[in-house]
Amino acid sequence: MDATLHTAPNDAAGFLERYPVRCFMLFALCHATLWTILPVLTQPNAPLDTLEMIYWGHEWQPGYYKHPPLPAWLAEFSCSFSTSDVWPTYVLCQFATLGCFWGAFQIGREMRGNITGVLAVALLEGCYYYNFTTTEFNNNVTSRVWWTLTILFVYRGVKRQQLSAWSLAGVCLGLGMLSKYDTAILAIVMAAFSVIHPAGRKCWKTPGPAACLIAALAVFSPHVVWLFNNDFPTVSYFLNRSGSEHEWSSHFILPLKFAAAQAGAVLPMLILAVPLIGFRWKFRKLETAEDRFNRDFLIWFAFGPFILVEIVGLLLGVRIQSMWGTAMWSYSGVALLFFLQLNLNRETIRQTLMRSAICAGLVALVFAGRNCALPHVRGKASRIHFPGRELAAEVDKLYHQATGESLEIVGGSWWEAANVAFYGKNSASVFADLDESINPWVTDQEMNQRGGVIVWTKFEGDSDYQESIVRRFPNTRFATPLALESHTAAELAPVRIGVAIVVPSKISYPETGLADSTARDMTGVLVKKNR
Repeated sequence: MDATLHTAPNDAAGFLERYPVRCFMLFALCHATLWTILPVLTQPNAPLDTLEMIYWGHEWQPGYYKHPPLPAWLAEFSCSFSTSDVWPTYVLCQFATLGCFWGAFQIGREMRGNITGVLAVALLEGCYYYNFTTTEFNNNVTSRVWWTLTILFVYRGVKRQQLSAWSLAGVCLGLGMLSKYDTAILAIVMAAFSVIHPAGRKCWKTPGPAACLIAALAVFSPHVVWLFNNDFPTVSYFLNRSGSEHEWSSHFILPLKFAAAQAGAVLPMLILAVPLIGFRWKFRKLETAEDRFNRDFLIWFAFGPFILVEIVGLLLGVRIQSMWGTAMWSYSGVALLFFLQLNLNRETIRQTLMRSAICAGLVALVFAGRNCALPHVRGKASRIHFPGRELAAEVDKLYHQATGESLEIVGGSWWEAANVAFYGKNSASVFADLDESINPWVTDQEMNQRGGVIVWTKFEGDSDYQESIVRRFPNTRFATPLALESHTAAELAPVRIGVAIVVPSKISYPETGLADSTARDMTGVLVKKNR
Protein backbone atom coordinates (compact mmCIF):
# COMPACT_ATOMS: atom_id res chain seq x y z
CA MET A 1 0.00 0.00 0.00
CA ASP A 2 1.27 3.47 -0.80
CA ALA A 3 2.30 5.66 2.10
CA THR A 4 -0.03 8.45 0.96
CA LEU A 5 -3.38 7.55 2.46
CA HIS A 6 -6.87 8.65 1.49
CA THR A 7 -8.75 8.86 4.76
CA ALA A 8 -11.77 10.33 6.35
CA PRO A 9 -11.13 13.99 7.08
CA ASN A 10 -11.70 13.68 10.82
CA ASP A 11 -9.60 10.64 11.71
CA ALA A 12 -6.01 10.69 13.00
CA ALA A 13 -4.49 9.40 9.79
CA GLY A 14 -6.26 12.09 7.80
CA PHE A 15 -4.95 14.74 10.17
CA LEU A 16 -1.38 13.45 9.70
CA GLU A 17 -1.82 13.59 5.93
CA ARG A 18 -3.30 17.08 5.84
CA TYR A 19 -1.30 18.73 8.63
CA PRO A 20 2.07 16.96 8.79
CA VAL A 21 4.03 19.99 10.03
CA ARG A 22 1.60 20.57 12.88
CA CYS A 23 1.86 16.91 13.86
CA PHE A 24 5.63 17.05 13.74
CA MET A 25 5.73 20.21 15.84
CA LEU A 26 3.42 18.67 18.44
CA PHE A 27 5.59 15.57 18.64
CA ALA A 28 8.76 17.68 18.84
CA LEU A 29 7.32 19.87 21.60
CA CYS A 30 6.33 16.86 23.71
CA HIS A 31 9.68 15.14 23.22
CA ALA A 32 11.74 18.26 23.98
CA THR A 33 9.67 19.15 27.04
CA LEU A 34 9.97 15.65 28.49
CA TRP A 35 13.72 15.38 28.00
CA THR A 36 14.38 18.88 29.29
CA ILE A 37 12.34 18.48 32.47
CA LEU A 38 13.62 14.98 33.30
CA PRO A 39 17.28 15.90 33.86
CA VAL A 40 16.31 19.10 35.65
CA LEU A 41 14.33 17.03 38.16
CA THR A 42 16.63 14.01 38.48
CA GLN A 43 20.18 15.33 37.94
CA PRO A 44 21.13 17.59 40.87
CA ASN A 45 24.60 18.18 39.41
CA ALA A 46 25.74 18.87 35.89
CA PRO A 47 26.84 15.75 33.93
CA LEU A 48 30.50 15.05 33.26
CA ASP A 49 30.69 15.87 29.53
CA THR A 50 28.57 18.97 29.95
CA LEU A 51 30.91 20.44 32.55
CA GLU A 52 33.89 19.68 30.36
CA MET A 53 32.29 21.52 27.45
CA ILE A 54 31.43 24.50 29.66
CA TYR A 55 34.88 25.00 31.16
CA TRP A 56 36.50 24.66 27.75
CA GLY A 57 34.03 27.07 26.19
CA HIS A 58 34.70 29.66 28.86
CA GLU A 59 38.12 30.19 27.24
CA TRP A 60 36.83 30.53 23.63
CA GLN A 61 39.72 28.63 22.07
CA PRO A 62 39.91 27.58 18.35
CA GLY A 63 40.38 24.00 19.55
CA TYR A 64 40.92 21.85 22.63
CA TYR A 65 43.21 18.92 23.23
CA LYS A 66 40.43 16.33 22.88
CA HIS A 67 37.98 17.78 20.40
CA PRO A 68 37.24 20.64 18.01
CA PRO A 69 35.64 23.72 19.57
CA LEU A 70 32.02 24.18 18.45
CA PRO A 71 30.26 22.21 21.25
CA ALA A 72 32.29 24.04 23.88
CA TRP A 73 31.39 27.41 22.36
CA LEU A 74 27.71 26.49 22.27
CA ALA A 75 27.79 25.26 25.87
CA GLU A 76 29.36 28.50 27.08
CA PHE A 77 26.90 30.56 25.06
CA SER A 78 23.92 28.66 26.45
CA CYS A 79 25.10 29.21 30.01
CA SER A 80 24.94 32.96 29.50
CA PHE A 81 21.17 32.59 29.87
CA SER A 82 21.46 31.31 33.44
CA THR A 83 24.49 31.77 35.69
CA SER A 84 25.61 28.60 37.47
CA ASP A 85 22.65 26.57 36.25
CA VAL A 86 22.92 23.80 33.70
CA TRP A 87 19.35 23.72 32.36
CA PRO A 88 20.19 25.76 29.22
CA THR A 89 22.41 22.91 28.04
CA TYR A 90 19.46 20.54 28.35
CA VAL A 91 17.47 22.85 26.10
CA LEU A 92 20.39 22.98 23.69
CA CYS A 93 20.51 19.17 23.59
CA GLN A 94 16.87 19.09 22.59
CA PHE A 95 17.32 21.68 19.87
CA ALA A 96 20.01 19.44 18.41
CA THR A 97 17.78 16.38 18.72
CA LEU A 98 14.87 18.15 17.04
CA GLY A 99 17.19 19.10 14.19
CA CYS A 100 17.73 15.37 13.62
CA PHE A 101 13.99 14.76 13.77
CA TRP A 102 13.40 17.56 11.26
CA GLY A 103 15.82 16.00 8.79
CA ALA A 104 14.12 12.60 9.08
CA PHE A 105 10.69 14.21 8.75
CA GLN A 106 11.64 16.14 5.63
CA ILE A 107 13.30 13.27 3.77
CA GLY A 108 10.59 10.83 4.87
CA ARG A 109 7.78 12.95 3.46
CA GLU A 110 9.71 13.74 0.27
CA MET A 111 10.42 10.06 -0.37
CA ARG A 112 7.10 8.49 0.59
CA GLY A 113 4.56 11.02 1.73
CA ASN A 114 3.54 13.09 4.73
CA ILE A 115 2.40 10.21 6.91
CA THR A 116 5.71 8.41 6.41
CA GLY A 117 7.58 11.56 7.43
CA VAL A 118 5.73 11.77 10.75
CA LEU A 119 5.94 8.04 11.45
CA ALA A 120 9.67 7.91 10.66
CA VAL A 121 10.25 10.44 13.44
CA ALA A 122 7.92 8.60 15.83
CA LEU A 123 9.98 5.43 15.33
CA LEU A 124 13.12 7.25 16.49
CA GLU A 125 11.66 7.20 20.01
CA GLY A 126 12.78 3.59 20.04
CA CYS A 127 16.42 4.49 19.33
CA TYR A 128 18.76 4.89 22.31
CA TYR A 129 20.58 7.79 20.70
CA TYR A 130 17.47 9.99 20.68
CA ASN A 131 16.41 9.65 24.29
CA PHE A 132 18.95 8.49 26.89
CA THR A 133 21.92 10.25 25.32
CA THR A 134 20.19 13.59 24.78
CA THR A 135 20.60 14.96 28.31
CA GLU A 136 24.38 15.32 28.37
CA PHE A 137 25.66 18.03 26.06
CA ASN A 138 28.80 16.92 24.27
CA ASN A 139 30.44 16.52 20.86
CA ASN A 140 28.18 13.62 19.91
CA VAL A 141 25.04 15.71 20.36
CA THR A 142 26.23 18.48 18.07
CA SER A 143 27.88 16.31 15.42
CA ARG A 144 24.67 14.28 15.11
CA VAL A 145 22.50 17.23 14.11
CA TRP A 146 24.98 18.60 11.57
CA TRP A 147 25.49 15.12 10.15
CA THR A 148 21.70 14.72 9.74
CA LEU A 149 21.21 18.12 8.13
CA THR A 150 24.16 17.58 5.79
CA ILE A 151 22.47 14.47 4.41
CA LEU A 152 19.17 16.33 4.00
CA PHE A 153 20.78 19.11 1.98
CA VAL A 154 22.87 16.70 -0.09
CA TYR A 155 19.66 14.88 -0.97
CA ARG A 156 18.04 18.10 -2.12
CA GLY A 157 21.19 19.18 -3.90
CA VAL A 158 21.42 15.97 -5.89
CA LYS A 159 17.68 15.62 -6.54
CA ARG A 160 16.82 19.25 -7.26
CA GLN A 161 20.22 20.57 -8.36
CA GLN A 162 19.84 23.48 -5.95
CA LEU A 163 23.02 25.47 -5.42
CA SER A 164 21.66 26.78 -2.12
CA ALA A 165 21.15 23.20 -0.90
CA TRP A 166 24.74 22.29 -1.80
CA SER A 167 26.03 25.37 0.01
CA LEU A 168 24.02 24.55 3.11
CA ALA A 169 25.31 20.97 2.96
CA GLY A 170 28.86 22.34 2.99
CA VAL A 171 28.17 24.64 5.92
CA CYS A 172 26.62 21.79 7.92
CA LEU A 173 29.50 19.47 7.01
CA GLY A 174 31.99 22.07 8.22
CA LEU A 175 30.06 22.57 11.45
CA GLY A 176 30.00 18.79 11.89
CA MET A 177 33.79 18.68 11.56
CA LEU A 178 33.99 21.52 14.09
CA SER A 179 31.96 19.30 16.42
CA LYS A 180 33.65 15.92 16.06
CA TYR A 181 36.10 14.43 13.61
CA ASP A 182 33.98 11.34 12.98
CA THR A 183 32.03 13.58 10.60
CA ALA A 184 34.87 12.71 8.22
CA ILE A 185 33.16 9.31 7.84
CA LEU A 186 30.19 11.08 6.29
CA ALA A 187 32.48 13.18 4.10
CA ILE A 188 34.11 10.00 2.75
CA VAL A 189 30.71 8.49 1.98
CA MET A 190 29.68 11.70 0.20
CA ALA A 191 32.85 11.67 -1.89
CA ALA A 192 32.42 8.01 -2.78
CA PHE A 193 28.77 8.54 -3.75
CA SER A 194 29.73 11.45 -6.02
CA VAL A 195 32.25 9.27 -7.84
CA ILE A 196 30.50 5.89 -7.98
CA HIS A 197 26.79 6.64 -8.32
CA PRO A 198 25.58 8.00 -11.69
CA ALA A 199 23.48 10.71 -10.03
CA GLY A 200 26.49 11.74 -7.98
CA ARG A 201 28.78 11.92 -11.01
CA LYS A 202 26.19 14.00 -12.85
CA CYS A 203 26.36 16.61 -10.09
CA TRP A 204 29.97 17.41 -10.97
CA LYS A 205 28.69 19.03 -14.16
CA THR A 206 27.09 21.67 -11.92
CA PRO A 207 28.74 24.07 -9.43
CA GLY A 208 26.97 22.31 -6.53
CA PRO A 209 29.75 20.01 -5.26
CA ALA A 210 32.32 22.80 -5.55
CA ALA A 211 30.05 25.12 -3.54
CA CYS A 212 29.69 22.39 -0.91
CA LEU A 213 33.45 21.90 -0.68
CA ILE A 214 34.21 25.63 -0.51
CA ALA A 215 31.59 26.21 2.20
CA ALA A 216 32.87 23.29 4.29
CA LEU A 217 36.48 24.47 4.04
CA ALA A 218 35.51 28.04 4.86
CA VAL A 219 33.85 26.89 8.08
CA PHE A 220 36.49 24.36 9.10
CA SER A 221 39.73 26.00 7.93
CA PRO A 222 40.30 28.25 11.02
CA HIS A 223 40.42 25.10 13.13
CA VAL A 224 42.82 23.50 10.64
CA VAL A 225 45.16 26.48 11.10
CA TRP A 226 44.97 25.96 14.85
CA LEU A 227 45.82 22.28 14.38
CA PHE A 228 48.96 23.11 12.42
CA ASN A 229 50.02 25.72 14.96
CA ASN A 230 49.55 23.34 17.91
CA ASP A 231 51.00 20.07 16.59
CA PHE A 232 47.63 18.36 16.07
CA PRO A 233 46.73 17.57 19.71
CA THR A 234 43.22 16.42 18.88
CA VAL A 235 44.51 14.03 16.22
CA SER A 236 46.98 12.55 18.71
CA TYR A 237 44.19 12.10 21.24
CA PHE A 238 41.97 10.43 18.63
CA LEU A 239 44.73 8.06 17.52
CA ASN A 240 45.48 7.10 21.11
CA ARG A 241 41.80 6.32 21.71
CA SER A 242 41.38 4.28 18.56
CA GLY A 243 44.80 2.70 18.02
CA SER A 244 45.09 -0.78 16.55
CA GLU A 245 44.97 -3.84 18.79
CA HIS A 246 47.84 -6.32 18.52
CA GLU A 247 45.69 -9.46 18.56
CA TRP A 248 44.58 -10.72 15.14
CA SER A 249 41.19 -11.55 16.60
CA SER A 250 40.55 -7.85 17.21
CA HIS A 251 39.96 -7.46 13.46
CA PHE A 252 36.79 -9.49 13.95
CA ILE A 253 35.83 -9.04 17.59
CA LEU A 254 35.90 -5.24 17.66
CA PRO A 255 33.70 -4.77 14.57
CA LEU A 256 31.29 -7.36 15.98
CA LYS A 257 31.11 -5.48 19.28
CA PHE A 258 30.42 -2.25 17.45
CA ALA A 259 27.72 -3.92 15.34
CA ALA A 260 26.13 -5.41 18.47
CA ALA A 261 26.10 -2.03 20.20
CA GLN A 262 24.43 -0.39 17.21
CA ALA A 263 21.88 -3.19 16.95
CA GLY A 264 20.99 -2.75 20.61
CA ALA A 265 20.49 0.97 20.05
CA VAL A 266 18.42 0.71 16.86
CA LEU A 267 16.51 -2.59 16.84
CA PRO A 268 13.83 -1.50 19.39
CA MET A 269 12.48 0.64 16.56
CA LEU A 270 11.28 -2.59 14.94
CA ILE A 271 8.95 -3.22 17.87
CA LEU A 272 7.35 0.18 17.36
CA ALA A 273 6.95 -0.51 13.65
CA VAL A 274 5.24 -3.94 13.96
CA PRO A 275 1.71 -2.59 13.27
CA LEU A 276 2.98 -1.13 9.99
CA ILE A 277 5.34 -3.84 8.74
CA GLY A 278 4.06 -6.96 10.51
CA PHE A 279 6.28 -9.90 11.40
CA ARG A 280 6.69 -11.25 7.88
CA TRP A 281 8.35 -8.41 6.04
CA LYS A 282 7.89 -7.84 2.34
CA PHE A 283 10.05 -5.49 0.34
CA ARG A 284 8.09 -3.07 -1.81
CA LYS A 285 8.57 -2.96 -5.54
CA LEU A 286 10.33 0.15 -6.79
CA GLU A 287 8.72 0.99 -10.09
CA THR A 288 9.88 4.53 -10.78
CA ALA A 289 13.33 6.01 -11.38
CA GLU A 290 12.77 8.36 -8.44
CA ASP A 291 12.09 5.42 -6.13
CA ARG A 292 15.25 3.68 -7.32
CA PHE A 293 17.29 6.81 -6.68
CA ASN A 294 15.77 7.14 -3.20
CA ARG A 295 16.65 3.50 -2.54
CA ASP A 296 20.27 4.06 -3.55
CA PHE A 297 20.51 7.26 -1.55
CA LEU A 298 19.25 5.60 1.63
CA ILE A 299 21.61 2.66 1.20
CA TRP A 300 24.53 5.04 0.82
CA PHE A 301 23.70 7.51 3.57
CA ALA A 302 21.56 5.59 6.07
CA PHE A 303 23.79 2.51 6.09
CA GLY A 304 27.00 3.52 4.27
CA PRO A 305 28.74 5.14 7.28
CA PHE A 306 28.15 2.04 9.42
CA ILE A 307 29.44 -0.24 6.66
CA LEU A 308 32.52 1.97 6.21
CA VAL A 309 33.36 1.80 9.93
CA GLU A 310 32.95 -1.97 9.89
CA ILE A 311 35.29 -2.28 6.90
CA VAL A 312 37.93 -0.09 8.59
CA GLY A 313 37.63 -2.18 11.75
CA LEU A 314 38.02 -5.44 9.85
CA LEU A 315 41.05 -4.21 7.91
CA LEU A 316 42.90 -2.32 10.65
CA GLY A 317 41.65 -3.86 13.90
CA VAL A 318 41.19 -0.41 15.45
CA ARG A 319 39.30 0.16 18.68
CA ILE A 320 35.85 1.30 17.56
CA GLN A 321 33.99 3.31 20.19
CA SER A 322 30.31 2.38 20.37
CA MET A 323 29.37 6.07 20.49
CA TRP A 324 30.81 6.51 17.00
CA GLY A 325 27.40 5.28 15.92
CA THR A 326 25.62 8.20 17.56
CA ALA A 327 25.21 10.20 14.36
CA MET A 328 24.52 7.34 11.96
CA TRP A 329 20.89 6.47 12.51
CA SER A 330 18.71 9.55 12.02
CA TYR A 331 17.35 8.08 8.80
CA SER A 332 16.91 4.51 10.00
CA GLY A 333 13.16 5.03 10.47
CA VAL A 334 12.87 6.50 6.98
CA ALA A 335 14.75 3.52 5.51
CA LEU A 336 12.54 1.04 7.37
CA LEU A 337 9.34 2.61 6.08
CA PHE A 338 10.70 3.13 2.58
CA PHE A 339 12.01 -0.35 1.83
CA LEU A 340 9.14 -2.40 3.30
CA GLN A 341 5.53 -2.74 2.29
CA LEU A 342 3.36 -0.92 4.81
CA ASN A 343 -0.07 -1.75 6.11
CA LEU A 344 -1.26 1.81 6.47
CA ASN A 345 -4.70 2.40 7.88
CA ARG A 346 -6.30 4.27 10.73
CA GLU A 347 -5.70 1.48 13.26
CA THR A 348 -2.06 0.68 12.39
CA ILE A 349 -1.13 4.35 12.47
CA ARG A 350 -2.87 4.79 15.83
CA GLN A 351 -1.09 1.72 17.23
CA THR A 352 2.30 2.92 16.02
CA LEU A 353 1.87 6.35 17.54
CA MET A 354 0.62 4.77 20.77
CA ARG A 355 3.64 2.47 20.92
CA SER A 356 5.92 5.45 20.38
CA ALA A 357 4.28 7.34 23.25
CA ILE A 358 4.45 4.31 25.56
CA CYS A 359 8.11 3.79 24.64
CA ALA A 360 8.87 7.43 25.45
CA GLY A 361 7.16 7.06 28.83
CA LEU A 362 8.92 3.81 29.70
CA VAL A 363 12.35 5.14 28.74
CA ALA A 364 11.69 8.26 30.78
CA LEU A 365 10.79 6.14 33.81
CA VAL A 366 13.93 4.05 33.37
CA PHE A 367 16.04 7.19 33.07
CA ALA A 368 14.55 8.77 36.18
CA GLY A 369 14.74 5.51 38.09
CA ARG A 370 18.37 5.02 37.17
CA ASN A 371 19.28 8.51 38.33
CA CYS A 372 17.51 8.05 41.66
CA ALA A 373 18.28 4.40 42.39
CA LEU A 374 21.79 3.90 41.06
CA PRO A 375 23.61 5.15 44.20
CA HIS A 376 21.61 2.64 46.27
CA VAL A 377 22.52 -0.19 43.90
CA ARG A 378 26.19 0.67 43.32
CA GLY A 379 26.94 1.87 46.81
CA LYS A 380 28.48 5.06 45.46
CA ALA A 381 27.24 8.27 43.93
CA SER A 382 27.31 9.09 40.22
CA ARG A 383 28.69 12.30 38.80
CA ILE A 384 25.21 13.77 38.66
CA HIS A 385 24.96 13.41 42.45
CA PHE A 386 28.21 15.25 43.14
CA PRO A 387 27.90 18.20 45.57
CA GLY A 388 29.31 20.67 43.06
CA ARG A 389 27.33 23.71 44.14
CA GLU A 390 28.25 23.22 47.81
CA LEU A 391 31.90 22.64 46.95
CA ALA A 392 32.02 25.85 44.94
CA ALA A 393 30.41 27.87 47.75
CA GLU A 394 32.90 26.60 50.35
CA VAL A 395 35.92 27.07 48.10
CA ASP A 396 34.85 30.60 47.16
CA LYS A 397 34.45 31.42 50.85
CA LEU A 398 37.82 29.93 51.82
CA TYR A 399 39.65 31.77 49.09
CA HIS A 400 38.02 35.10 49.89
CA GLN A 401 38.76 34.69 53.60
CA ALA A 402 42.37 33.89 52.82
CA THR A 403 43.07 36.60 50.26
CA GLY A 404 40.24 39.10 50.32
CA GLU A 405 39.90 38.61 46.55
CA SER A 406 37.63 36.78 44.14
CA LEU A 407 38.70 33.40 42.79
CA GLU A 408 39.95 33.57 39.17
CA ILE A 409 41.77 30.24 38.69
CA VAL A 410 40.90 26.79 40.01
CA GLY A 411 43.11 23.80 39.32
CA GLY A 412 43.65 20.21 40.36
CA SER A 413 41.53 17.22 39.35
CA TRP A 414 39.53 18.49 36.40
CA TRP A 415 36.14 17.24 37.60
CA GLU A 416 36.33 18.92 40.98
CA ALA A 417 37.89 22.06 39.49
CA ALA A 418 35.23 22.30 36.78
CA ASN A 419 32.48 22.09 39.39
CA VAL A 420 34.04 24.92 41.39
CA ALA A 421 34.42 27.04 38.26
CA PHE A 422 30.89 26.46 37.00
CA TYR A 423 28.99 26.78 40.26
CA GLY A 424 31.25 29.47 41.72
CA LYS A 425 30.53 33.17 41.78
CA ASN A 426 33.11 34.28 39.25
CA SER A 427 33.32 31.59 36.53
CA ALA A 428 37.00 30.99 37.21
CA SER A 429 39.32 29.54 34.59
CA VAL A 430 40.06 25.84 35.03
CA PHE A 431 43.65 24.61 35.23
CA ALA A 432 42.70 20.97 34.68
CA ASP A 433 45.10 18.44 36.22
CA LEU A 434 47.59 21.32 36.55
CA ASP A 435 48.73 20.49 33.02
CA GLU A 436 49.77 23.45 30.87
CA SER A 437 49.76 21.35 27.70
CA ILE A 438 45.98 20.86 27.84
CA ASN A 439 45.17 24.24 29.41
CA PRO A 440 47.03 26.85 27.33
CA TRP A 441 45.02 29.63 28.96
CA VAL A 442 46.79 29.14 32.35
CA THR A 443 50.43 28.65 33.39
CA ASP A 444 52.16 27.95 36.69
CA GLN A 445 53.62 31.44 36.62
CA GLU A 446 50.23 33.03 36.14
CA MET A 447 48.69 31.02 38.95
CA ASN A 448 51.52 32.00 41.30
CA GLN A 449 51.02 35.64 40.43
CA ARG A 450 47.22 35.79 40.42
CA GLY A 451 46.56 33.11 43.00
CA GLY A 452 43.97 30.37 42.89
CA VAL A 453 42.69 27.19 44.45
CA ILE A 454 43.66 23.57 43.86
CA VAL A 455 41.06 20.91 44.63
CA TRP A 456 41.13 17.13 44.46
CA THR A 457 39.32 14.15 45.91
CA LYS A 458 41.24 13.06 48.98
CA PHE A 459 42.87 9.65 48.94
CA GLU A 460 45.17 7.71 51.22
CA GLY A 461 48.80 8.70 50.92
CA ASP A 462 48.22 11.89 48.92
CA SER A 463 51.09 13.63 50.72
CA ASP A 464 53.25 13.24 47.61
CA TYR A 465 50.62 15.08 45.62
CA GLN A 466 50.56 17.89 48.16
CA GLU A 467 54.34 18.13 48.13
CA SER A 468 54.30 18.44 44.33
CA ILE A 469 51.81 21.29 44.68
CA VAL A 470 54.09 23.13 47.10
CA ARG A 471 57.11 22.71 44.80
CA ARG A 472 55.24 24.32 41.93
CA PHE A 473 53.30 26.88 43.97
CA PRO A 474 55.41 27.97 46.99
CA ASN A 475 52.70 30.28 48.38
CA THR A 476 50.34 27.37 48.95
CA ARG A 477 48.40 26.89 52.17
CA PHE A 478 46.28 23.79 52.76
CA ALA A 479 42.80 24.03 54.23
CA THR A 480 41.32 21.26 56.30
CA PRO A 481 39.69 18.87 53.80
CA LEU A 482 36.01 19.44 53.11
CA ALA A 483 33.50 16.67 53.76
CA LEU A 484 30.45 17.05 51.55
CA GLU A 485 27.55 14.68 51.19
CA SER A 486 26.30 13.69 47.76
CA HIS A 487 22.83 14.59 46.51
CA THR A 488 21.22 11.23 47.16
CA ALA A 489 19.15 9.58 49.86
CA ALA A 490 21.52 6.60 49.85
CA GLU A 491 23.66 6.22 52.95
CA LEU A 492 27.08 6.98 51.50
CA ALA A 493 30.31 8.25 52.96
CA PRO A 494 30.85 11.97 52.43
CA VAL A 495 32.99 13.09 49.51
CA ARG A 496 36.29 14.34 50.95
CA ILE A 497 37.89 17.14 48.95
CA GLY A 498 41.37 18.46 49.50
CA VAL A 499 41.73 22.23 49.14
CA ALA A 500 44.95 24.18 48.64
CA ILE A 501 44.95 27.96 48.55
CA VAL A 502 47.59 29.48 46.26
CA VAL A 503 48.07 32.96 47.70
CA PRO A 504 48.75 35.64 45.05
CA SER A 505 52.36 36.72 45.09
CA LYS A 506 51.35 40.34 45.69
CA ILE A 507 49.80 39.43 49.06
CA SER A 508 52.06 39.06 52.08
CA TYR A 509 51.38 36.26 54.53
CA PRO A 510 50.35 38.44 57.51
CA GLU A 511 47.52 39.92 55.43
CA THR A 512 46.04 36.52 54.63
CA GLY A 513 45.37 35.35 58.13
CA LEU A 514 46.88 31.97 57.25
CA ALA A 515 49.30 29.92 59.25
CA ASP A 516 53.01 30.23 58.46
CA SER A 517 54.83 28.12 55.92
CA THR A 518 55.72 25.39 58.38
CA ALA A 519 52.13 24.74 59.33
CA ARG A 520 50.57 25.10 55.85
CA ASP A 521 47.12 24.58 57.38
CA MET A 522 43.82 26.33 57.81
CA THR A 523 41.26 25.38 60.45
CA GLY A 524 37.68 24.26 60.30
CA VAL A 525 36.17 20.92 59.29
CA LEU A 526 33.19 21.50 57.01
CA VAL A 527 30.45 18.90 56.67
CA LYS A 528 27.45 19.72 54.47
CA LYS A 529 24.19 17.75 54.36
CA ASN A 530 22.44 17.80 50.98
CA ARG A 531 19.58 15.39 51.36
